[in-house]
Amino acid sequence: MARRARETSGTGIYHVMLRGINRQNIFEDEEDYRRFAELLFMMAFPTDDSGKPLPPRCFFYAYCLMTNHAHKGTVPLCSHYVKSEKSRFHFEFSFVYTIFAQLPIL
Repeated sequence: MARRARETSGTGIYHVMLRGINRQNIFEDEEDYRRFAELLFMMAFPTDDSGKPLPPRCFFYAYCLMTNHAHKGTVPLCSHYVKSEKSRFHFEFSFVYTIFAQLPIL
């Protein structure tokens, strides 16, 4: 059965949560925390290849990083923001730590 579509927030603020598979850590060391904070900064204050400022992709109200999950209060300014951000962090983390998720067999 398909997952129910997410509802649009009346306030425009969304709670975004990232967590590890089976409560696995998503931050292994201080460098992981720093890199994640850099990704947040790049989403809020993007630049092009020459360093010229681009329009923000989101506004962050708050974020909290813990060993095995992270929470953010954010206002996305483009429709694909949340999915692209989660995918980017997952790709970078998986590449560094060679993490593979087991997919269900249908």
